[in-house]
Amino acid sequence: MAHFEVSANGTVFGIYSGETEQDARDACAVAAGHDSEDELIERLESPGEFETVQVEAWKAWVDGSNVEVEFFAPVDGNFDIAEAGARALGIEVSEELNVERV
Repeated sequence: MAHFEVSANGTVFGIYSGETEQDARDACAVAAGHDSEDELIERLESPGEFETVQVEAWKAWVDGSNVEVEFFAPVDGNFDIAEAGARALGIEVSEELNVERV
């Protein structure tokens, strides 16, 4: 099952899992108390398009620490995964930082 970040009108609603992007958008709508994306869009005053970006889970930790965080990063794109892991931990990138795909 894939993970997708779901957003609309510039607001990120969260990470949802599904076999397809549509499954993730429907899961988001259900979490908001609706039966489907279509029903949610009908109820919005200014319906925007749901946007989905496929993401994958990563974990970050520092050598010698018991603290480990899981975070999501886009599958496609140019970014520094070490920087993303450091941000998830609230630290600067260092030699002790470890990141690993979950």
